[in-house]
Amino acid sequence: MLKDWNRIFNVNLGGVTAGSAAFVERMVAQDSPALVVITGSKQGMTNPPGSGGAYNASKAAVKAFAEVLAHDLRAASTKIDVKLLVPGWVHTKLSTGGDPLAVDNTAHKPPGAWSAAQCAAELFSRLESAPNEFYIVCPDNETSSELDYARFEWSAGDVLERRTALSRWDPAYKDEFERFVAQRVGQ
Repeated sequence: MLKDWNRIFNVNLGGVTAGSAAFVERMVAQDSPALVVITGSKQGMTNPPGSGGAYNASKAAVKAFAEVLAHDLRAASTKIDVKLLVPGWVHTKLSTGGDPLAVDNTAHKPPGAWSAAQCAAELFSRLESAPNEFYIVCPDNETSSELDYARFEWSAGDVLERRTALSRWDPAYKDEFERFVAQRVGQ
């Protein structure tokens, strides 16, 4: 189990920190406007229980890294902006065990998932329409943006309301969570 956690953290967080180390200092030295986009995950924000604990934790660490990097670059008065891309369910060959370098990664895409191209299009659209937005949360074909934001709010409420961790999945909070979502999303 720990071996899997190390591997997942090395890929998800280690890749982000290595990429940032390789490019950010050069970007700062150029003293011209630049953009760093870091890819997180909704799972790093809502932490659903199950077999993805290492993935969730690594993406939560990526979120924290992106937030601190954005703050530090702003505090240093650089011309570099940082965005956190927060995709939901994105179908890739990597996510299905196929060759991630293969050209066609859309074969057998589940109807609920987005393609990587859809996620990229959403990123570019939001960079243009909401340039001050840090968290670029992508919907997918299963979960609306409104539902995503309601889930984020509920998760933050676990701390603020002193609920049990991951209360959204606790049977004692099931009805309360459903009412909360219905109020926020109108379901």
